Amino acid sequence: MKEIDLSRFIRLQFAREESPGSPIELDKDAMEKLGDIPRVLRAFAKSYGARLGSPILWGGSVHLAIIDNDQLIGFAGEFAGALVKTAVEIEQNSQRSPPLRLAQAASNPNCVEVLRALSTTHEKSGLIASIFVQGVAVDLPQLKPSAFTEPGPDGSNNRFLRASLVGVCKPKLDANVLMLSDRSTLELPISDYPRSIDELFELVLKNTASYVGPAIFLGKANFRALPNGQLDVQLGL
Repeated sequence: MKEIDLSRFIRLQFAREESPGSPIELDKDAMEKLGDIPRVLRAFAKSYGARLGSPILWGGSVHLAIIDNDQLIGFAGEFAGALVKTAVEIEQNSQRSPPLRLAQAASNPNCVEVLRALSTTHEKSGLIASIFVQGVAVDLPQLKPSAFTEPGPDGSNNRFLRASLVGVCKPKLDANVLMLSDRSTLELPISDYPRSIDELFELVLKNTASYVGPAIFLGKANFRALPNGQLDVQLGL
């Protein structure tokens, strides 16, 4: 087997080893993280395939070696810096009214899909990616899915949200109000989503719930759901 240089690598950890070489328990949490890893690997391969080695299973993690040869001096540092810069640009764009398309807002389009994959998988299973350079580890940015906002096809403030629900706020006259995982709020018009405040309280606080569907950005981290969205629920124990 060809010798592998892991002095610089990206780590996707799905489980912990009690000690090197010991058996690894694949509990529910580990299996969910492991199931999300292929999506992240595809995003890395699409954007930076030539600069990354093949995935390596190493204990409870998947490692991607970073190729930093004479032609690509300092790529590991450049890569981490580009992800951080792009994450800031995406976050700032989500606060614009209306936002720009991400292709315009982000200076490095290769980073956008990587960050989107990291965001989606972290929101779903808690998977975290880290970059290691000469023994120093840095977690890669984890944006909330709602940060990836873009104008609708007609240039309006319409967005498509896929966001976790974490709380119930004081209702308005025509809408119930839910809190999203990034502390923004989502208004649910009663005419389109006829649920009582008690039903929503039960749905959100006793289960794992999310909103998936169209919404309009009202400004100041506030959204209003449009018709035909869906409240997805994973029943709690």
